[in-house]
Amino acid sequence: MGKLVVLIKVFPKDIDVDLDRLAENIRKKLPPHYEVTRYEKIPIAFGLSALVLSITMPENIRGGTEELENIIKNVEGVSEINVEYVSRI
Repeated sequence: MGKLVVLIKVFPKDIDVDLDRLAENIRKKLPPHYEVTRYEKIPIAFGLSALVLSITMPENIRGGTEELENIIKNVEGVSEINVEYVSRI
């Protein structure tokens, strides 16, 4: 079974959201078959930053990244997300 790496940009609800805590909360909500391998904070504008998460997942998940996207969208403090990149590893 192959794996995928997915890069997801996560935008916080506001400027006061602690991005390190947000990344940890996302990590805790993910089922065992998803793994956050790294994350970085990138500046957007006017003091707002976003997270870019690198997540590995099995490639045979029905619906592709849909389940992963829904899990992350429902974490407190997340405003919106964008799937930036998906590749087989």
